[in-house]
Amino acid sequence: MRKAFSNFILLVFVLLAFTLNAQAQSDNISIDVSGKKIVNVLNEISDKSGVMFSYESVVDAITFGAKRIGHGIRSIESEVVMSKLEREKIVLEICPTSNINTKAVLSMEIHPIKELINKGVLVTINTDNRTVSNTTLNREYELLREAFNFSDEDFIRFNLNAISCAFISEEEKMKLRRLLIIGR
Repeated sequence: MRKAFSNFILLVFVLLAFTLNAQAQSDNISIDVSGKKIVNVLNEISDKSGVMFSYESVVDAITFGAKRIGHGIRSIESEVVMSKLEREKIVLEICPTSNINTKAVLSMEIHPIKELINKGVLVTINTDNRTVSNTTLNREYELLREAFNFSDEDFIRFNLNAISCAFISEEEKMKLRRLLIIGR
């Protein structure tokens, strides 16, 4: 009974979030598929439904209209999901150290990031919660470079992906792209 009530309250918040989102005529939805459900009504819906769960949590996020999906590494389990991510240009926010800490993957060397990229899925590199994971973005880059031999160009591409999916104006995105590519 308590769980049913809790799910009902969550549904009310989700509907409220979508209503507010529609009223703001915003398409800025980011869904984090890594833990328990959270709803944030400020133009962003986060559904933390499980890095350790199946790719179906990614399907749910896509169904909600996500343009960015936090974690989402279980997408690797479904060619259909990866194809949909590629086709709709939905970005996965990958947090490698966090994925290892949560046992979603056992080591960096077998992390699915390279395979996701090879399948055309857009990714960004992130730290998740730096204090819990005890990492920095530079450290994440170093680990990925060591494990997958990613180049500077790869990291530029990951950052361009992050800029493209940022919830900011196109003008701000252009400024950031210019700063990243030519340094001013």
